Formats: sequence, structure tokens, C-alpha cells
Amino acid sequence: YYYFSMLAITFVALVRGPMVAMFSCMPLTLAPLGLRKRFILVAILLVGGLVLFNTDRVQQRMFATGSGDIADVRLDNPDLRDTARKAMWDTLLLGVRENPSFGNGWNSHREVLLKAGFQTYAPHNDWLKLWHDIGALGIGLYGLTMLLQIFFLVQIARGSTDSHRMLAYGAATAFIPYMLIMFTDNVVLYVQFFGNLHFALIGIIYGAVNRVEGYANA
Repeated sequence: YYYFSMLAITFVALVRGPMVAMFSCMPLTLAPLGLRKRFILVAILLVGGLVLFNTDRVQQRMFATGSGDIADVRLDNPDLRDTARKAMWDTLLLGVRENPSFGNGWNSHREVLLKAGFQTYAPHNDWLKLWHDIGALGIGLYGLTMLLQIFFLVQIARGSTDSHRMLAYGAATAFIPYMLIMFTDNVVLYVQFFGNLHFALIGIIYGAVNRVEGYANA
């Protein structure tokens, strides 16, 4: 019930990237879940996603003409409402090609986009933004920190029970929609909507584990 409520919120708000990311949470959960259940979930979500995609609200949000199909969801389709994303991404890709390994300097994307005439310096693609600014090396280090955090949280979950186990798996799994939303939004920048809550949850888990270990050693 909570999961489908979460999906409903993204549909009501008509936020496309987060909607896709939320679809991924249950099938890709890091908590123990059999392959059969995952495949069933994927099938249900695919059917549900197609139904939602063909609703008038989503069609109006996706296409300038108000209608289209799945094959029309591509960046080279002029009818796709991309809110200038493709133009911003193409601009940043020029800088990526110049310095792919080490980037052009932290927050350099802001100056580049504003100089190019855009009204905003937020390109709605955090992976590309980071690649432009800190290069492939920086992205690799950032991705590695997330993978290590996932590993430690899963280890905590496997060694815990009840609420501690549930919270640890939840915090670990939350990195999956986070990384997906990074492809279409500025989730790294909008910490008040995701990052603060996520890292607060991680802090609660580590605090709880330390407390339990402290009692055990007392």
C-alpha cells in the first residue's frame, strides 16, 4: 500500500523522472525478494506504466501535440516536451569532450549554461553535470562512495532484525532511485527533497547500530 501510494504521488505531481525512478524501487529492492516475485512486479508495473502513459494528463505532459506513443519518447523528437533539456545537455557535452577525465572545474556548468543564454544553470542531469565539472574520475569516486555505502548498509541489514533490518535495507535501496533521478533532474542540488531525508535515515541506522553494540558491550 505504501509503495503504490508513493507511485500515486509522482503521478499526481506529474514528475516524469521520479515516476520512473519510483517504479524501480520494489523490483530492484536490495531486501530479500525472490526472482519470481520480482518478475511479477515488473510485469504489473509495465502494464500499469503503459496505462498511465496513455492517460490524457501524462500525454499532455509528454508531448506538445498532446499525444504520442512509447516510440516517440526520444530526444530527437521535436514533439517531446523536454523543457530545453536536450539543448542544455548538448551544450555541456561540448565541455565534456574537451576535458572528459578531469572536468572543467567545480560548478563550471553554471557559467557555461548562463553564457549560452539559458535562463537556468540547472541542466536536469546530475551525471552529465558532474562529468562536465569533475570529469570521469570525479564521477567514479562519487559512484564508488555510493556503492560502498550500499554495501555497508546491506551488511548491517543482514546482521540485524526487525525495524533495524527494514530501515537498513530501505536506506540502501533508496540509492537506486537516487541514481536514476540523477539522469533527468537536479537531485544532488535539491537536497531538501531527497538527500537530507535519505542521509538522516542513514544516520539513524548507524546511531541505532552503535547503541545496540554499546548495550552489548556494557
